[in-house]
Amino acid sequence: MKKLSWTSKLLCKIVKSGRIPNHIAFIMDGNRRFATTQNLSGHKGHLFGFHKLEETLQWCSELGIKNVTVYAFSIENYKRPKKEVQTLMRLAEKQFQSVIDDPGFISNLGIKIRIIGERSLIPKKLKIIGAKVEQLTRGNTKGTLNVCFDHLTKSKQIDTNLLDQSLLLSENGKADLIVRTSGECRLSDFMLWQASDAVLSFLPAYWPDFKLHHLLWVILWFQQNEKSKRNNVTEIKLSQENQKILEIIKKKRVKNIDKYAQRYDEENITNK
Repeated sequence: MKKLSWTSKLLCKIVKSGRIPNHIAFIMDGNRRFATTQNLSGHKGHLFGFHKLEETLQWCSELGIKNVTVYAFSIENYKRPKKEVQTLMRLAEKQFQSVIDDPGFISNLGIKIRIIGERSLIPKKLKIIGAKVEQLTRGNTKGTLNVCFDHLTKSKQIDTNLLDQSLLLSENGKADLIVRTSGECRLSDFMLWQASDAVLSFLPAYWPDFKLHHLLWVILWFQQNEKSKRNNVTEIKLSQENQKILEIIKKKRVKNIDKYAQRYDEENITNK
């Protein structure tokens, strides 16, 4: 893990004198366009995007941002060329596998990783590797990284009150700040319920070009605008019946993760 310079730490300390968002969400847009500007393949652009996420998690940890949610892959992304979709999935498998092989970075940050979305659409191998990552990082308590796969809000036909709690974002609270890179000024159906009280920020930089000064700027923007938002925030309270349903959902999820994580262990033993 690369150490921050003393100037970066000083800037973070200054920004931390104001309110820091508890939950920030990123729409990591612009990997392909970044690659085009650098005369690189689309594959390289997405790889740079994965590395940028690691760097961003370190900055968030330094700033005291405990919960991060990223838009990794949506149902709509399946409309892209088949080769590109397969490349993205293999990259995701490789990055999750690197966490299993060398968990030092994630362990040092104390981050718990959770995959959110329509699991039935996730390729089998990625589902198994992802489950093992969730199992291995389950005990980390300093922060949470929610990775949204096959996520499209409009596809969720469920009571909105329960939705806020059951999409596994309930433990993190609603998003305080949502950031989209690449100059696009839309949410693309990302976290629409959780974004109802969020401060929004749209940056022209492509995701691989995202820098610490961009993050510090959007947090200053959040600090400037969050006071007016705070008065309109309504606390979500579940009925006892829905609370019981939520607990069942959580237990079922843990059981499902452990089932696929066991398959990872069994297949690795077989391959040795």
